[in-house]
Amino acid sequence: MSDYKNGDTASWDASQVRRSQAGHTGRSQGNPSQQPQRRRRKRRRINPVLYILCVLVASAILAGVGWLLASDLCAFSRDIPSTTKITIEITADDDMGSIAEKLQDAGLIRYKWFFRLFAAVTGASEEVGIGTYELNTDMDYHALIAGMRSSSGNLSAETVTVTIPEGYTVRQTIALLAEKGVNTEEALTEAAQTGDFDYDFIDNESEDLSRLEGFLFPDTYEFYVGHNAEDALDRLIRNFVSRTCPNRKMHWTSCSPTSTASWTTTCWRRRRLVAMI
Repeated sequence: MSDYKNGDTASWDASQVRRSQAGHTGRSQGNPSQQPQRRRRKRRRINPVLYILCVLVASAILAGVGWLLASDLCAFSRDIPSTTKITIEITADDDMGSIAEKLQDAGLIRYKWFFRLFAAVTGASEEVGIGTYELNTDMDYHALIAGMRSSSGNLSAETVTVTIPEGYTVRQTIALLAEKGVNTEEALTEAAQTGDFDYDFIDNESEDLSRLEGFLFPDTYEFYVGHNAEDALDRLIRNFVSRTCPNRKMHWTSCSPTSTASWTTTCWRRRRLVAMI
């Protein structure tokens, strides 16, 4: 009797433990229907044909823009013939933005913003100086900047404004330039006597100041302090040519004989009047 009760008790204990474990597992798992359901995200599949088409279109646009910029940078296919010479004047009030605008208006470049970017990267503002320059459409960006380089200073250098009155002789003009600090009177006199000026109407074989008489045009100019003496005088002569020549070319040979003879007569009259005084 005691053996039966012991076996029955052991069987009951084992059955109770199994039910207890099963109940605990059920409570820990909970009701599956009450658990939040996780949403599965569906991956969108890109159409490979559309992707390739977009890449091709973007590449074509970038290639076209790159070719246009490279053409402007290297002076390809400009609208104006390459033999055309264009005069650009740069003053102390100019910066690379206004210079780029002048070049664009003259047809020397197409994209002024790209020229400004190029100038900023290459440090062109340290090379370009005030003055009057003769350029052409065959010049790329590097050549344009080199063509506007001044040995006297850059855009940030100190400048001085000089107004030359009408009727001033060469000696008076030199004295005024020296007084304003353009250069010394000795250097300016030496440049007037021995400078090699590329104009047919100036006798480069002579070392007399009279060879420049009548050709230093009276006007208001802006020079660097310590400006190159020969370049300073050449600016006055270039201004004379541009003001008296009908088609405003830089070389005297392009002027008509009538205007040349008329101005020569005026110069000789001025010389005689100065000599009488």
